Amino acid sequence: MADFDGALDCAEKALADWQDSPVALRVKAAVCGLQGQLEEGQSCVQRLVAVNPHTTIETIKAHFAPQARRNPKTYEAFFRGLRLSGLPESAAVRPVRFTRLRSV
Repeated sequence: MADFDGALDCAEKALADWQDSPVALRVKAAVCGLQGQLEEGQSCVQRLVAVNPHTTIETIKAHFAPQARRNPKTYEAFFRGLRLSGLPESAAVRPVRFTRLRSV
């Protein structure tokens, strides 16, 4: 059984020392999502994306692939919590807009 309260306590202590810690924000967002504290989880996701705009489920999975293979159930719960807190699956592809320059 997961120790969500312990993980949340550690994340909050880390955030007290470093308020924009990406690691602590990811953990807190995931735990809040799993515990149904969706507003708090969404707030963490917003802060996380403000610190690192390219953070998505896809980028985190790529980074943690070796660890996830050793403990897949834990990482699937982690990703499920991040999804519940609103972290996007992948980066949205934005259409490129070209501006035509005119000579003056």
